[in-house]
Amino acid sequence: MKENVKIYLRAAIVLSSIGAVSAGVIGAVNLITKDRIAQNEVNATNKALADIYENASFVEDSEFEKQEGVQMDNFKVNLLSRYEAKKEEELLGFVYKTSGKNSYGEIVMLVGINEQGIGRISFVSDTQTYGSTLEDEYLYKYNNNKRELDDVSCGATYGAKLVKDMAKAAENDYLSRKEGK
Repeated sequence: MKENVKIYLRAAIVLSSIGAVSAGVIGAVNLITKDRIAQNEVNATNKALADIYENASFVEDSEFEKQEGVQMDNFKVNLLSRYEAKKEEELLGFVYKTSGKNSYGEIVMLVGINEQGIGRISFVSDTQTYGSTLEDEYLYKYNNNKRELDDVSCGATYGAKLVKDMAKAAENDYLSRKEGK
């Protein structure tokens, strides 16, 4: 009996040591890479902004208040920030940075909006299980006028519904600000 206790105690000490060393390594890697991860997110946002309005300059709206948990038709979504898009002095429209989750993963995307309504959409990040299907069969076709935003049957229907809800939340905010002026 005493021998079994020694075996269990030794196993517990070894496993605890491995866990502590692993946690230390993960913490160190996070500390080393956090600046690079933040810069990569900024780069992905800048690339997505350029996909929405080519050759435009963007200014983040400092008065925009982040809105979390906005209930839409299918999902709760977040409006993270808003940018003004200009070419020289001409206002082209606005770009909303949005995020949302469903059971297949998370999406962070930018939505271009102007007087004509919802324009181009570009992903900043997409961890959806069917992310490539969502991008190829829904987003690409929408951005190239081959699919309507409401046509969510694409092989990644839940992801498409999430994208639609995020875009509509941005449009609702845009329209309420436009009416408030």
